Amino acid sequence: MVSNKNTGIEIIEDEGYGTRDPGSIKKIILRHISRIADICCKEFVPSFYEKRPVKVGDGIAIAEIYHPDMREAYSNAVDFLCDVMFPSSDDKFKIFLEEWKEKSKKKKDEMLKDKDEDEWIPERQLLARELFQEINILFERIAFFEGEEYGE
Repeated sequence: MVSNKNTGIEIIEDEGYGTRDPGSIKKIILRHISRIADICCKEFVPSFYEKRPVKVGDGIAIAEIYHPDMREAYSNAVDFLCDVMFPSSDDKFKIFLEEWKEKSKKKKDEMLKDKDEDEWIPERQLLARELFQEINILFERIAFFEGEEYGE
């Protein structure tokens, strides 16, 4: 703990910070894949607000609840998985990824010429699915989950 007598401000370190063992990179990736699976179990709908009446004292107010775009959540989750897996990837995946990036950029540029940004989201989701499938092939190709902890 650091204290400044002139200002009265105390700087303390959170006792819980850094003490939780995040586990190995394989465990982190498995947890992330589980989260992607959870996202996939929800309906892929655009974001929206839901209005609900809420009792406040003697009156009623309207509360707005935001529901995020699950298509974007899926795409972002796959992008993160790709980022985490990149250091472990092989040359074949790196070649695929370069081609995939070029294809994605080209499709996005074509779509955004005539359409709104929201029109790109479903296409981005399809491209993310293609990337996710390739990452799963990479897991198998490099035997990523083999070992005592993950073996069958």
